[in-house]
Order: sequence, then structure tokens, then C-alpha cells
Amino acid sequence: MITATITAPAEAGGGNVVDQAMNAAAAPVEQRMHIYQDRSWMWTDGAGYFSGRSRTFTAWSTADGSISVARGRWFPTSRGKVCFRAVWIHASGAARDTTCFSHRIDGTAIYQRREPDGEWYVFDDRTASRGDEHAKLVAGDRASRRYEALRKKLGAD
Repeated sequence: MITATITAPAEAGGGNVVDQAMNAAAAPVEQRMHIYQDRSWMWTDGAGYFSGRSRTFTAWSTADGSISVARGRWFPTSRGKVCFRAVWIHASGAARDTTCFSHRIDGTAIYQRREPDGEWYVFDDRTASRGDEHAKLVAGDRASRRYEALRKKLGAD
């Protein structure tokens, strides 16, 4: 349900990204919290906001010309994941969905993949350019205002 344009897998420091990610350690909870809390993940045709205080997740998408909005909770797991569980509302109804991303770290690189079967890619590499996926997480709430407008347009209460 979520549309996030993820860049093609990149290599950090040479070598195979999958091997590097698999040899890396799960990112600590505190680090994952810091990455997401009070930030908006800007997608090609949407955004999702991760509230730090209430741990609410608010998102909107206009992928493929279809409006959808979501409200729910986000949480880190003990096994290196960040998940968001939300009800997505669209013109034809609503659906509950849980989306998780795994995070692994080795030195300067953080690797990420969408669970359960996404491909590993470099999420953040402090030695690389700021074109990585982490750069799409920006400070502040850039989703809630559009969420409210699109929710009203859908006639959702």
C-alpha cells in the first residue's frame, strides 16, 4: 500500500551490498529511534511522518493517481526493524497494514531492506553523497497537513 521510491541498491566501500548487510550488526534501538522520530520520509508521491512523542505514524500517497491516507503507530523491534502499523484509507475502502524495514550497521554504513523480502541497499553511508535514502528523512511534520486535506477529500471520518 505504501509507495516509497527506493533507490537502486548501492555499494558502500565496494563489494556486494547483500554480503555487507548480512555481515553487519542489527542497528541499536536508540539509533533507529533517532533516525525516524520527529521526521518525515519524503516519497516520490507521498510522505510519512513519525511522531517522536506519541509514536503515531501519519501518511499520504497519490501513487498511480489514487489517493490514500494512513494513520497508526510506529515502533522499533528488538531485532533491528522499524515498523509502522496503520489503517490505509482509499476510495474503495480501508485496509490495515504493517510495514517493516530492517536496519543493519557496520562502521559508516547503515543498510536497509523492506521486510520480508526486499533487497538490501545502502540507507545511509556517511562517506557517500547525500543522495542515499536517509536524506529523504527530513526534520518536522511534512505529512499531517496533506493527510488531513486528502482525508477530507476521501470523505473519511
